[in-house]
Amino acid sequence: MKEYETHVDACDKTKSAANVATAAVNDAATTLKNQREYQVQITNLKNILVGSHEQALAKRHEVELLAQNYTRMVAKYEEQTIVTTEQIMESKTRISGAAEIQRII
Repeated sequence: MKEYETHVDACDKTKSAANVATAAVNDAATTLKNQREYQVQITNLKNILVGSHEQALAKRHEVELLAQNYTRMVAKYEEQTIVTTEQIMESKTRISGAAEIQRII
């Protein structure tokens, strides 16, 4: 009977240790599952970030091309303004000369 009680006690201790081990394994499995889910989320966020960065770089390049185009247009218009101003000054000089000739005549 004593051996039986010792055996039952040993079985209870083993069962208790098995329950603790089962709980630990379940906790580890849950932790691993959560880590995998987090890793998937991180990968998805990383892909979104990379995609957004690539789009931003493409937009930046597009804007740089537009800025260069506008810079060329502004330079061209400035040249045309200078030429037109010079033509106006020449015309004013001619008009002054013609008015002086008319006054003399």
